Amino acid sequence: MLLAACCAGWVGCDPTPGSGLGEEREPHFLAGRRRAEQADYPGAVVAFEQALQNNPNSAAAHFELGLIYYDKLNDPAAAIHHFQKFLTLRPGSNKTDAARQLITVCKQELVKEVPFSSVNQQMQKELERLTRENNDLRQQVEQLRIQMAQRLAPLSNPPPALARSPGPAPPAQRTVSAPDPAGRSPAAPEVARPSPTMQTHVVKSGETPYSIARRYGLQTSALLAANPNLDPRRLKVGQTLNLPAR
Repeated sequence: MLLAACCAGWVGCDPTPGSGLGEEREPHFLAGRRRAEQADYPGAVVAFEQALQNNPNSAAAHFELGLIYYDKLNDPAAAIHHFQKFLTLRPGSNKTDAARQLITVCKQELVKEVPFSSVNQQMQKELERLTRENNDLRQQVEQLRIQMAQRLAPLSNPPPALARSPGPAPPAQRTVSAPDPAGRSPAAPEVARPSPTMQTHVVKSGETPYSIARRYGLQTSALLAANPNLDPRRLKVGQTLNLPAR
């Protein structure tokens, strides 16, 4: 029912004064409409994004992209981005209420995607891992304390015979650990290694957030979330993007 209320976005009827009907006559915009009618939704996304490159203020292109991402590509995060851009550029449009309702629906979809049980399980596993590491460190500290006490014992408690001897006391012997048969030094406590760095992608000519995400098998929303300061409409050749772990 909500999409039926947004049919104006598909047929381009927005009679509001100053609605910018010229945006809907732009060649790439028209190509996006044709591809959407042919169910070529990735191709429609590319065409509408090209229309935005020619006219960054094309509210009509943002609205069409929002509909495709929400209804056809199951990417509510990207849909929210384009609907919000539409509201900023065209606050007085007769599609304003529909765009706001779709933003609310997309936010609800994002909340449903959060795997709370999985998060709780991960937190439990992480807590158990930290507990084990803490116990291991406690044991290592206790062993080092015992070894240190054994090494200092001859210095603090000399043998009675040596204590009564009038001559100078011989130098205390230091206890030296036996070398490893393989010539290795005594094993030191393991230090947690840093986690591997996040992978990146360098933007090439003609690439879009959707094409980059599809290349790595990612959701466009995940790619945008890993790059919070990224403006999808202003990708630059040579720009480096963070790739979230899959």
